Amino acid sequence: MWGNPSVNEYREFELKNVHIYCGSQSVEVSGNEIALTRLEYQFLVYLAEHENKAISREELLNEIWQIEYPIETRATDDTVKRLRKKLKEAQAQIQIETIRGFGFIIKKNKA
Repeated sequence: MWGNPSVNEYREFELKNVHIYCGSQSVEVSGNEIALTRLEYQFLVYLAEHENKAISREELLNEIWQIEYPIETRATDDTVKRLRKKLKEAQAQIQIETIRGFGFIIKKNKA
């Protein structure tokens, strides 16, 4: 999923005041590091890699959890709920939107 580690470890994503550092597997909001679980971090990185693109639950389950769809699971919903809470508490200027019946998309706040 993550490709060549020697290349990927230096990737960084900047989404408004959110900075994702792949080398240290850390996330900062306005310069303050936020504590994420491994799954929350991988989920955020995957959405950042596909910014402004809708990602299906099936794709997320396959790529992050490495679970073949279809199975009944709330893994994506539970992870996004925790991640949204952490981003909101840190006053991140991005949001993870739910696309009903499909999946999720990450967007920068307009303000």
